[in-house]
Amino acid sequence: MGDGVLELVVRGMTCASCVHKIESSLTKHRGILYCSVALATNKAHIKYDPEIIGPRDIIHTIESLGFEPSLVKIE
Repeated sequence: MGDGVLELVVRGMTCASCVHKIESSLTKHRGILYCSVALATNKAHIKYDPEIIGPRDIIHTIESLGFEPSLVKIE
């Protein structure tokens, strides 16, 4: 099975440190292969190993940081 790709809209980000907080928190998780958060578009692009972690876990992690993630699309 290939990598999972998750695109999220993340509300509540106000500055570059918000972006860094999300990216560094996600990349510490086992199963997160790549994570890019764009403040200008409020989007997060995440590649993950579906055998280790799932979209629900990723969304929960972002929520626990105080942001509001919602699904754009899932492949």
